[in-house]
Amino acid sequence: MVLVGAHCLPFASLYGMRMFLILSGVLAAMGVLMALYFSGTFSLGAWIGGLALFVFAWIGRSVATRSSNQRRLTMETPRDDPSQLWPTEARHEIEDNTALWVYP
Repeated sequence: MVLVGAHCLPFASLYGMRMFLILSGVLAAMGVLMALYFSGTFSLGAWIGGLALFVFAWIGRSVATRSSNQRRLTMETPRDDPSQLWPTEARHEIEDNTALWVYP
């Protein structure tokens, strides 16, 4: 678990999520505790490590979806500039404001 915790450290800087620092610390600390006090039971460390990864996966999912929803709500649809429209609603206009083509 210590190696898995160390493996998660670069993700904090790659993805910009401090959650991975906490996950790394939890996994490394649990790995050390398991090695010192529960070294006779291998499966206990696997269950605790799996549970920690599962919990942090759900936390990460909720953070990512909340961030995505906030970005979607704050993003403005560029209606003023025809070149910035989405392809399904693309409207390319000529200089004199006559529509060249319009997608349905």
